[in-house]
Amino acid sequence: TGQNHQFKKKHQGWILVSSSYNSHIDTSQAKSKSKGLPLLLDYSALSYSKKDCRFERKGWEIATENAYSLQSLYRSTLPSTDANLERKLSIPAENWRLEHDKLLAIYLSENMDNGNTAYGDVKDYVESIFVSSVEEDKDALTDGNQASYWESDGSQGCHWIRLNIRKGVIIKYNKHNCQFVKGGDGVNMKKIGEVLVDCTIVSDIAVLQDMPEYLSNIEIRIKECKGSLKDDNRISYVVTMALLTNLIVTSEPYFLFNLDEGIDTRIHGVKIITSSDMSNSLTIDLFKSKKIERFPLLATFHSDILYYRSIAVLRFIELFDSVINLVIPDWSEDCTNICNFKAIRQVLQLSKRRQALIERLLRDSQTKCVPEPIPKVYLDRRLASIHKSDTSRDPTAENALFNQLYNELRPENCRLRLDYRWSTQFEQWWECKFVSEGIIDQGGGFRDSLADIAEELCPSSEDVQIPLPFFVRSFNQMHDAANVHRDGYIPNPSCKEFAKYEWIGQLMGACFRSHECLVLSLPSFIWKKLTGEVITWMDYATVDEAIVRLLATLESISEEKFNSDYAEVLTYSTSLSDGSTFDLKSNGSEIPVLYKDRLDYIQLVREVRLHEVDEQINNIKKGLLRVIPKAVLHILTWQELEKRVCGNPAITVQELKNIARYDDIETDDSRIKYFWKALENFSNEDRSRLLRFVTGRRRLPAPLYICPSKSGAAEDSLPESATCSSTLFLPEYSSAKVAEEKLLYAAYNCTSIDTDMRTWDD
Repeated sequence: TGQNHQFKKKHQGWILVSSSYNSHIDTSQAKSKSKGLPLLLDYSALSYSKKDCRFERKGWEIATENAYSLQSLYRSTLPSTDANLERKLSIPAENWRLEHDKLLAIYLSENMDNGNTAYGDVKDYVESIFVSSVEEDKDALTDGNQASYWESDGSQGCHWIRLNIRKGVIIKYNKHNCQFVKGGDGVNMKKIGEVLVDCTIVSDIAVLQDMPEYLSNIEIRIKECKGSLKDDNRISYVVTMALLTNLIVTSEPYFLFNLDEGIDTRIHGVKIITSSDMSNSLTIDLFKSKKIERFPLLATFHSDILYYRSIAVLRFIELFDSVINLVIPDWSEDCTNICNFKAIRQVLQLSKRRQALIERLLRDSQTKCVPEPIPKVYLDRRLASIHKSDTSRDPTAENALFNQLYNELRPENCRLRLDYRWSTQFEQWWECKFVSEGIIDQGGGFRDSLADIAEELCPSSEDVQIPLPFFVRSFNQMHDAANVHRDGYIPNPSCKEFAKYEWIGQLMGACFRSHECLVLSLPSFIWKKLTGEVITWMDYATVDEAIVRLLATLESISEEKFNSDYAEVLTYSTSLSDGSTFDLKSNGSEIPVLYKDRLDYIQLVREVRLHEVDEQINNIKKGLLRVIPKAVLHILTWQELEKRVCGNPAITVQELKNIARYDDIETDDSRIKYFWKALENFSNEDRSRLLRFVTGRRRLPAPLYICPSKSGAAEDSLPESATCSSTLFLPEYSSAKVAEEKLLYAAYNCTSIDTDMRTWDD
């Protein structure tokens, strides 16, 4: 609401109620489904006076809240010395619009250290680190890589990490963070705290701060790590950590846990940060970096303006975080009011609590039981390949793998209805039997089937026919070879198989909930429609940039130029994405457009093209919402939805090294050295193909295990893989060049799973 004065009209908005001490407001009377009703507060619960609050809060906080929020508790008074600061924070720069706030949020999320990256250096404060087991992996605790981890090995209650603290380093302790505190001198280890960590919460965890004295040793003991059944039979993982003597650390979650059922625990990092590390994440120098040039709309503003606007945006996010659980109290919330967030969706990605809320909503809405046994499907990839090579032989596309799988999973065939709202631990949704392929599907065949149907829906190659009618190549892909959005597909406006569009949406939702990927190359225009973000005509440039440029030209063209270039060819009709012609008026293709009517023509074209695939998108979204709570979809950005459904398209060598694990082979082995050297010469597409060869997935995230080849493999032979376990078996290679050739051949030519058993016919 801070920009209302520019538009001279009222805007609907949210009232954010917050106390500077971040507590003491009784929300027990808040309506879980209030649909905009006022929030009821217990004013007597405030433990401090209004006067104290007014003068103890920071000047910039007061200035921001005076300008951007309704003060339902009090009106703060700003010291006169900060009047200039109030002006900078309360009045946006001239020509500043909501679009600038969105871009600023994206820039901050990409470049500001907001607690989701590894900052702080343990080596500056710790002499040495000892662990209870697996000593060789302890460096993963301090390497700054969130993908690597130390995994304990031993009996329950015997896992610990011990830090020998450099003399003079004091880790401050805050009484709000731990339940129990005792002192210690580093010799007699005493328990000073106990922390329960719910690993489903995706947020930073400060385990200890504000310790009043120096203690030489800190031990983090993992007392218990297990799954337990709650009242509603959901599985919840709880980690109990005993803090002996001093504790440590981390920033907001850099203390991450990746837990499986059992007694062993994975810890991805331990960090000690200083107050300067935390306060220096937002500085004016951030906006003097060359990185700002990637955002031309922001680069036109002075760094001071961007800095002060960032303070206001971050303060808004801090206030939003304080009430987010009241705004979205439950996964089944109707979300009528949440739709109002669509205008600020990109700003919300700066929230530190939103992701934790998303995971909780997904967990609360998941199915309490899973299919048992899982459906067994019979798929013939040979028939699908024949259809793909000549689609005219099978106009109904019944032999396409997508339709084979769709028919196999229909309730009348598999005898159960799949809702796809399973826990992430349910990793295989069906078991594949590929005709004439020797496969025992323990996950690899299942992932292969997902990759196959994604390739049928949106082929990665421009030279092949599209074997299914659900998506068509965008005009950018067909006619503009230089366009940055040229790889996109769009739903086919003439395809009316809405039940199958809905199933596509369900598969997308299932991938969102899990670690699987359904790689659909859709432009941002489509993803924005799915999330409900604000769509403008400029978004359509990701589908057909030529028509966007044409209409922009027609808006500003002179009458003489119009008559010479367009008067004889422009009629009241437009081409849809499937190539068909749509009349904007009755018999519009026979009515020429006059110069004086061109703006009416422009508006008609925009309206038709923006909504040409609404039916198809609405059915995809219908399927998506059968799997994902509506509340989740309404607080996601389109980029987050795309990444969680499709995976990360960028596969760098470093990212692969981060996830790689070695079994019976050392990192200095020539096979490993040649392997990484070969991958450095691969394109991103090459690495994607190799990833699928090994794991059945085309994108990250994915596990990767590397082992020596099976006994008897000849030197310079082709590699083998086990997609069920995501394992690559490397033979000996005479050079990195040979390794590159063999790996590329396997990545592009191995499409069958045929070594589990003898092939069979059905």
